[in-house]
Amino acid sequence: GPAGMPQQVGHLRRRQRVAGPGREHSSPDPLRLGLPLGLGPLQVKRVRLKTGASSSVITLPSKAGHVQVSVESGAASVTVHVPAGVAARIRARGGLADIKVDTSRFPRDGDRYESADFDGATHRVEIDVQTGVGSVKID
Repeated sequence: GPAGMPQQVGHLRRRQRVAGPGREHSSPDPLRLGLPLGLGPLQVKRVRLKTGASSSVITLPSKAGHVQVSVESGAASVTVHVPAGVAARIRARGGLADIKVDTSRFPRDGDRYESADFDGATHRVEIDVQTGVGSVKID
């Protein structure tokens, strides 16, 4: 797009429960997104970022309860910001990827990184990252 204008790179579908537990539907009109993407004030339960060879920055919600995040990237550079006060459990898998996690906030525990207070935290995110040859940073 024109210089200084955000580039549209995707959309977010709003979901709502309909006629009983476990039944959801997507709104027909998605919300348009640009990057960097800040979800701070939104009440979302699932975030899915799928990207090829691009650079993406996403800030997760600060007060959304339990949020599931899926990141799939090829040769991309992806940065995921977890707000202060939000606990995280992170699983990252990649081929030749450079994966950097802030281990002062999210210490390594076997095959994952996890906040010490994850299980009891009111606001927490589960992040699953699959990447090819790109780089992923989670802080």
